Amino acid sequence: MKMRGAAFLAFALTAFAQPNVDAGLARAAKSPYELARFVDSHEDFRLSALWKALGIKPPNPFDIPCSEMEKCHLELITVVDPFQVIVQIDRRGQFHQFYYLRYMRVGTSGLWKFNGLFSAISKYAEPYHRTDRIGKRTVLIVGHEVYQGFDWTIRKESWFDLTLSKFEPVFEFSPMKAHNGTPDPMIVFQSFGEVVEANESEFRVAYSMRFELGQERPLLAVPMLAASAVYKRRDDRYEFDPAASSKMPAKDFDELYGFDLGPSTDFCVHLLLPDLKKVAQGSDGKRREWLGQFLREAGDTAEKRELMGMLAAPR
Repeated sequence: MKMRGAAFLAFALTAFAQPNVDAGLARAAKSPYELARFVDSHEDFRLSALWKALGIKPPNPFDIPCSEMEKCHLELITVVDPFQVIVQIDRRGQFHQFYYLRYMRVGTSGLWKFNGLFSAISKYAEPYHRTDRIGKRTVLIVGHEVYQGFDWTIRKESWFDLTLSKFEPVFEFSPMKAHNGTPDPMIVFQSFGEVVEANESEFRVAYSMRFELGQERPLLAVPMLAASAVYKRRDDRYEFDPAASSKMPAKDFDELYGFDLGPSTDFCVHLLLPDLKKVAQGSDGKRREWLGQFLREAGDTAEKRELMGMLAAPR
């Protein structure tokens, strides 16, 4: 009976305390510094109360509280021109959730105005951020995870121009994209990207890529390929410029280096057609058999039909 009473008392205290905690978080949401003090001094609170106080839609459907087991950490990023403070809240748990909240000073009043939220989830990769200068502009660079499964890994960097009034990425690219061939051993793929030049008018990204068809006994191993992508400024965004990039259509760039799963079997057939023709016309029976299996996964394209015709031709 005593245990029941103690348990009920603990539940009641928690239930009565929660509204006070939510109200305290709502008050703290008006200032980046007050928000920092609140997070540093409270262990158990719900971020849903913060989104409600800021009048924004919850960034994800899971209202998982910050707790002793899954703590929330905070960092303040201060930018002098224009003066602003970005509050980075990092919640570590099964999924690594992190949020960037931008606050702008309202004139000389000492008051703050919430200006925008950026959020992401990362399960396997450690997110990171840094600031840099591009000419007269201060940029915030946030690295995070787009997709991570047992067969695919895709990373993303989001670049923010902190001189703009809107807090949203003006440029994004994939520093890493890989397929490890499991459970489909047909395609093993890796690409890496790095911003090698950045100014107020354009970004230039250098990509390196390698992939092979077949994993245990590769049908075709492709040497490391290099490509460059140029993103030129259009108003307040940077857009891919195919004329200034390596001679590759934008659609092909997206499939190889973007944030979607790829490359597809059809794309590999298209890109490697000269090499696949050599296999189809060659004398290695096992490689020819493998190519036939590989082509069964491809769509009904002229390139596939050409290769299938070569495989079926009398020898």
